[in-house]
Amino acid sequence: MSDKQAAKNNIRKELSDKAIMSSKLSDIVVLAVSNDFITKSVVDSQFEIDERNTRRYLTRLVNLGYLTTEGENKNKKYRYKEQ
Repeated sequence: MSDKQAAKNNIRKELSDKAIMSSKLSDIVVLAVSNDFITKSVVDSQFEIDERNTRRYLTRLVNLGYLTTEGENKNKKYRYKEQ
């Protein structure tokens, strides 16, 4: 198993153990780990979530400390925050 795959599996397990997130939220975190950064539009299209819920999910992940943000408004990027 690759290091990235092991990290993804660890993150999924950690998040499910904490019982603080739906599988959709943990999938978004895994997407962020897999990429240098993600944007709201990437999450919209990847998971077929409406814009309002995408914004809500990303904000929750930032507040929980799993993602950090760069930029503002339409140029905002989200990166996985090492725990």
